[in-house]
Amino acid sequence: MLMAIPWGCRSDRRVVKPDIQSPEVAGRIAGIRQAVVSGDVSALPLLVDRLEDHDPAVRFAAIIALEKLTGRRMGFSYGHCDEERAAAVQRWRRYLLTDIAGEVGPPGGSRRQP
Repeated sequence: MLMAIPWGCRSDRRVVKPDIQSPEVAGRIAGIRQAVVSGDVSALPLLVDRLEDHDPAVRFAAIIALEKLTGRRMGFSYGHCDEERAAAVQRWRRYLLTDIAGEVGPPGGSRRQP
């Protein structure tokens, strides 16, 4: 008689709630992913905030999300030193305040004409 042995399957897995501002790393990353999948450009300011996250995986997810949503990186790299990251975050904040004026074009960086 053969017996089924549950290798690697666990029913006690925790469900992660996607939330860009979650206190948990997994929740922040899931929230970032959700913003990209849904094309939620209203999340751009929160994504820029996550560029300053203490966790490098969250910073990485945030810059990839920003690049997918805007087509830009603004010189940001999740592994740069604090000063270089801070300068890039300031560029992102200026971009959000002045350059996009509430309208972001498709990925690749081109903006829609009014």
